[in-house]
Amino acid sequence: MRVFHEGTMRRSFARMLLLPAVAAACLAGEARAQNRDAAWEVFPYVGVVRPGSDSHIDNFLPTGEAAAIHLDSSASWGLRFGYHFTKQQMIEYAFGGNGTSGKASVIGTSTSKAADFNADTFTGQVNYVYNFFLHHRDKIVGYVTGGAGVLNFSTFGQSTDPDLQIALNKLVGDENDLLWDYGAGMRFFKGEKAGLRIDLRQVHYTSKGRGDLDYIEATVGLTFILGGA
Repeated sequence: MRVFHEGTMRRSFARMLLLPAVAAACLAGEARAQNRDAAWEVFPYVGVVRPGSDSHIDNFLPTGEAAAIHLDSSASWGLRFGYHFTKQQMIEYAFGGNGTSGKASVIGTSTSKAADFNADTFTGQVNYVYNFFLHHRDKIVGYVTGGAGVLNFSTFGQSTDPDLQIALNKLVGDENDLLWDYGAGMRFFKGEKAGLRIDLRQVHYTSKGRGDLDYIEATVGLTFILGGA
């Protein structure tokens, strides 16, 4: 069984918190209008993930009882980068992750049994983004987005209860699932090269063991516009 290193995700999260500040310190020189044709956009972000409703696993215990699987809300981090093939339209790629904790609670028995576990989620996505302009100098740019990708869900956990440990062995491990997402956001530009970006999206995926699931992710960070015509 793999050992969960609690500090790993915390260190990754701390590094992502530093990225926007470091990038902002590097800004210098003249630039052209934001959201221009043939420009690249880079968006390092931090945020929060809020899972949807609890999932269920049938026959969780050797004796046949089912379990409710609950995941806690957690901090997230990642990087989005895209290409504006016009001012209004872009293709964006994203990589992100988060570390969280959860509880598997046995249902349908007279005695309460539950086991805690930890989980890491990593995603890779491709999204289409359509921009619309809310200020005549393009200082405020809204957008809607939708796309698809892959989600890796890794779980780690142990229990002193032999029955629960056998059950956890069904849950612990890695799985890769397809996802699809949609959302919207805003960019607020003070200068011509960088701005504040906020993003809210809902992600749906189907787990092999836990059924149809979803979560909401809200993110914020500095976004940078590079090159372009």
